[in-house]
Amino acid sequence: MKICLSIVLLTMIFSSLTCAEVRNRDIYAQLKGKHEILLSSELSARIIYIKVRNGEHFNKGDILIQFDCALEEAKLEKAQIVMKSRQRMHTIQQRLLKLNSTGNLEAEMAAVNVAKARADINIQSVIISKCNVIAPFSGRVVNTEVDTYEFVSAGRPLLQIIDSGALEIEFLAPSSWLQWIKTGYKFLIKISETRSTHKGEVTRTGAQIDPVTHLVKIYGKLLAQNKNNLIAGMTGKIIMPDR
Repeated sequence: MKICLSIVLLTMIFSSLTCAEVRNRDIYAQLKGKHEILLSSELSARIIYIKVRNGEHFNKGDILIQFDCALEEAKLEKAQIVMKSRQRMHTIQQRLLKLNSTGNLEAEMAAVNVAKARADINIQSVIISKCNVIAPFSGRVVNTEVDTYEFVSAGRPLLQIIDSGALEIEFLAPSSWLQWIKTGYKFLIKISETRSTHKGEVTRTGAQIDPVTHLVKIYGKLLAQNKNNLIAGMTGKIIMPDR
C-alpha cells in the first residue's frame, strides 16, 4: 500500500515538474499588424501623385496614389452627352407613340438606347473611381513598389501597407498548453527591442497542431496601455503567470 502511494505521489510530482518546465520554457512571439495588404492597380494608367513613402503614416480615406485619368474623364463626358441625346430621342418617340405616328418597336429601341447610354456612364464612373487609391484603414507604408510618372498596368503592385494601430501577438506554444490556455487568458510579453513589458490576452488558438513539432499557434492582443513605441515586426518573450 505504501509503495503504491509513493508511486502515485512521485507521478504527481513528476507531472507538476513537467508542466512547470514546459510553462517556463522560452516562448518567443512576434508583433504583427492585424491588417497587412499589398495594394495593386485596378487600371492601366500613369501615376501623377504619390502621397506617402516608406514608413510614413496615413489615415483611413486618404488618397495614397493618384492616376492620370484625363482620357477616362473625357470618355465619361462623352457618355453623358450621348445619354442626354438619347433621352431626348426617347421622349420624342414616346410623344409620337401617343399620336400613333411611330411604332412600338421604335419606342422600345429608343428606351434600350437610353439604358445602354446609362450603362456606359456607370462603367466610366467605376473606372474613374479607381483613379485614386484610397487607404482602407489607418496605418503605415511598408514598401513602395512604384514611382511618380511611372505607367503601370492593371494588377501591378503599388504599395504594401500595414495597420499599425492594431498589433497582434503571435507565437508557437506546445500543444499540451491547449489543456489550459483559452481565449481571454492573460499573459505578459517582454519586448526585446524596447525592453518593456506589456500585458496581453489570448484572442484565439490555432486550428491545427504541427504533427512533427507538436506546436500550435497562439494569437493574442495587447491590452490598453502605452504602446505607441511598438511596431510590427518586434519580437518578445512570453511570460505566463503561474496557474
